[in-house]
Amino acid sequence: MPVYKVNASTLAQRPAARVLVINDEGKVLLLEYRHEDSNDALSNKGSYFTTPGGRREPDESFIECAQRELYEETGIEAVVDPRVIATRTAPLMTSRSGIVLAVEEYFAVWVNKDLVLDNSNFTEKEKCNVKQYHWCDSSDLANLRDKHLWPSILDEILTAAKNVAHNVSEPDSSTLGSLTNINKNHTNGDSTVDARTDSSYKIPLKYASTKEALGDIIVEVEY
Repeated sequence: MPVYKVNASTLAQRPAARVLVINDEGKVLLLEYRHEDSNDALSNKGSYFTTPGGRREPDESFIECAQRELYEETGIEAVVDPRVIATRTAPLMTSRSGIVLAVEEYFAVWVNKDLVLDNSNFTEKEKCNVKQYHWCDSSDLANLRDKHLWPSILDEILTAAKNVAHNVSEPDSSTLGSLTNINKNHTNGDSTVDARTDSSYKIPLKYASTKEALGDIIVEVEY
């Protein structure tokens, strides 16, 4: 595939919140999207898998976005843990703006395995594109990693969420393939501080993706 190189500073930013819905079996909820004729996807055609979440509205914080998107996409009304599990920047292909820089904050919520999911609040676009819910364990995520899993390092973020929940030591994020650890210089905006209930809390994982396959091209980003 052709490689498209771009500097992150030239891309419009798309702030978004994503939620890891984790049940009492340790499985995480994924939505399977299928875009047959749209460029507004991680791949031009076929399926990709991601957690509930979406674009942050101008008048809301990241945690407010996470709570809203969780309800809209799953019907879950449980309160999202306000601690930010991970932050991530990565190129993303959209039909409206072309290639943008996704600026994402990841949160978590814990639910019962027998929870009934509700898609009645889907947008018209989601009704067309979201095909199925999947509960996935670590082995499932490993199998999906090369099949348009967004983000591909979701298993590391899931581990971080479980570690935060159990107050164990933070995982080592220094060996994550094509990802660059940017703990020292990544900025997230004021909402990260606002979302924390503990001023001493430290975000476990911060990433910047340097390479993503988007449709029929590979995008390399320089930060």
